[in-house]
Amino acid sequence: MFTSLAIALALGQAAPQPLKVLEAEFYAFDADDPDRAEATRIVPYVPETSCFGWEIRVPPADRTIRVREVLILPAPPRTWNTDESITTISTDRRRAETELEQDLSEGMLSNDWCIADGDPLGRHRIEVYEGRRLLRRFDFQVVLTVRLPSISSTNSGTSTLAAPIRVSWK
Repeated sequence: MFTSLAIALALGQAAPQPLKVLEAEFYAFDADDPDRAEATRIVPYVPETSCFGWEIRVPPADRTIRVREVLILPAPPRTWNTDESITTISTDRRRAETELEQDLSEGMLSNDWCIADGDPLGRHRIEVYEGRRLLRRFDFQVVLTVRLPSISSTNSGTSTLAAPIRVSWK
């Protein structure tokens, strides 16, 4: 940060201002229909189908910026399917840090992930940083889904209910 500030001052340029977050949203979607994303904090556990992501709206600018996304899981997944050139996995395998180069011309920062077989259920968190400054935190849950027979005469087939399932043993 200080290096880029010193270079900008030496060149007579104004240092870039910290990003102003205008709006932020977490959403889930089906991999087969990504245009139907829904704002939610609940992601159904359907491997290779359920996906989730975030968007942060900022003022448009004619530049790119590097942001760091930190995905924190409640337990290690069976495997991480990530690009090792931009993502670092923690030694306990519960945390992935991804360096993202984002174009600000549209005023939007974003990233998404899809659920894979062996991913943990429970509380998850995504933190998005500009340098060391936290831009936004997204807390959400990955939950089991239950397939229910349709009871409506106009809707044949099954429907999916996604809700946290609590089991207590006595």
